[in-house]
Amino acid sequence: MQVIPSYDHEKQNPKAKRVNYVADEYDWKDLLHDPLVLIFSFLAARDRFRAGKVCKTWYRASWDPGCWTQSVIPYDCLGCRHQHQREIINVVERIHAPLDRIRLNQIAARDVVTRGQGKLIDLSVNFCDIATLEFIAKNCPLLERLKVTSSRLDSRWMQAVDAIATGCRSLSDLEIWMWISPLHVAEFTGKLAPRLPKLTSLALSNTQITDDLLSATADGLPDLQALTLQLEQCITDASLGVIARKLKRLKTLEMKLCGSVTTGGVKSLRSQRHDLDVEVLMC
Repeated sequence: MQVIPSYDHEKQNPKAKRVNYVADEYDWKDLLHDPLVLIFSFLAARDRFRAGKVCKTWYRASWDPGCWTQSVIPYDCLGCRHQHQREIINVVERIHAPLDRIRLNQIAARDVVTRGQGKLIDLSVNFCDIATLEFIAKNCPLLERLKVTSSRLDSRWMQAVDAIATGCRSLSDLEIWMWISPLHVAEFTGKLAPRLPKLTSLALSNTQITDDLLSATADGLPDLQALTLQLEQCITDASLGVIARKLKRLKTLEMKLCGSVTTGGVKSLRSQRHDLDVEVLMC
């Protein structure tokens, strides 16, 4: 019978012993602060929250503003940060989940902004109310990109416009996405966008912006280079004419599911603006 020699992993791979030694002996809690901060900056927001619960070293790193310059706050961000809250949500959400999730997202947004200590440059948030938008505006002077999904605006929406226009002067990319019928969102967008001097990219989805409001907004956006319109059923071919005439520096236009825009209107826009890259989906 043939005897098959045993395979000695460490003898065949001289470096294996040292690799195993390092893996077994190195304590991650002893990793230096700056490398930890860099690593955490690549994690999702929920994982950055989680990492802070591992040990004191990781907790300090999770509060360093260096790992909070960018943050996308998902729908259940804070619910995943605290396990006991996650368990509570699983029970309560069957009855009034929207209210619970909305409140948790607002808390998460404030938490992220607080940890950023004024160094946040890219932020994506869900279910912002007036108070949360004002908090973001007052504490994020370096913010360059803001994406707001399903914001909840009331009659005080102009306060949020004033706060963002005053506090976020570096904002160059603004996205407003609505999944439900919005209140005051079109007016909010129309008043805010022209007051952002560095704005070069604007994306709107289901804000119910009208031709007249888009025209007024375009007057204050001479440097706009990218415009995305999605599910905007209130704009017609008249808005395409406004875009051709007023947005002279616009380089790209994306239109998706804008049902009142016709093929003829798109052809007319392309004939007027050969320099404009127009992408249309099911309009």
